[in-house]
Amino acid sequence: MPLTKVSYSMINGDIVNAVDFGLVGNGTTDDKAAIQAAIDAAAGRPIIVPSGTYKLTTGLVYDTAGDGVVAGLKIIGFGRSLTIFDNQTGGDAILVTSGNDVLDWQENVLLSQFSITNTLATAGTRGIKFIGIRGGVIDNVNISDQASHGIWLYSDTTDASNIHIDITQCDITGCGATGVYCEGVTAGVNAVVNIRQCRIISNSTGIAWESMQNGTVENCAIAQNTNEGLVIDSDTAYSKNCIVRNNEFDSNGGLQGTVHIHGTLQSTNFKAPLQTVTNSNDPGIQGTVLYDGDYMYFCIATDTWKRASLGTW
Repeated sequence: MPLTKVSYSMINGDIVNAVDFGLVGNGTTDDKAAIQAAIDAAAGRPIIVPSGTYKLTTGLVYDTAGDGVVAGLKIIGFGRSLTIFDNQTGGDAILVTSGNDVLDWQENVLLSQFSITNTLATAGTRGIKFIGIRGGVIDNVNISDQASHGIWLYSDTTDASNIHIDITQCDITGCGATGVYCEGVTAGVNAVVNIRQCRIISNSTGIAWESMQNGTVENCAIAQNTNEGLVIDSDTAYSKNCIVRNNEFDSNGGLQGTVHIHGTLQSTNFKAPLQTVTNSNDPGIQGTVLYDGDYMYFCIATDTWKRASLGTW
């Protein structure tokens, strides 16, 4: 019997090419069904999504609740400017979940080399959501203009924990809520979440961590967010051993960074920005610290500043 058609996935059995499932990628055809079919067929094997703009009117879901420990979702594009998911879903463009049973989790999730946009400004959109992932990488992904969060890691008391998550070399911009939101519902924990070499720009809030253990933010640009650049919060004192280092905090509308325990502000502004306060009643938020070549400026109450002269020794 002659072989009339050979698909990429026939040649390389460990990799699934979404083109084999009817992918179009012209920006107007709804490609959700084709990509979802590739996800279901792959069952944790790598999925290649080539160059194109893929309209999504409903979200891509890999839900392995009840399946025990399984290989996680892997989607690999051809590059952030080449493989583009246009999120018109009103929800998550990509949801990766193992449910909330302690015996279920996905491991070795990989999302890499693509963009998620929202060209129609669809309400309620979010980029990527993880629930119950142990070992995941989001690498070289651009997420822009989502109505809500760019990346949302969710955990709660039923062990829907996210552990060992690396978010590297991503651009997350223009999101209406938080660029990277690690939500810990009472006693829920996100652990060992590393955000490195990312640009978190012009969102409502840059990064928000709740009940984070052993998290790291380093070598990132966190700037021009409407509210805080970074918030570390703990409702039941579960946040601990977090590292924030070698980042640029610049021109965030609220405080550059804050730490809250049980909802109470504990400390602010990890690094004082270079800025001159002209008058003692200039606009300011209590706890903000600024400096220039001559003075340190301290906002002791709303729109109330004091300063101290700097000298050499």
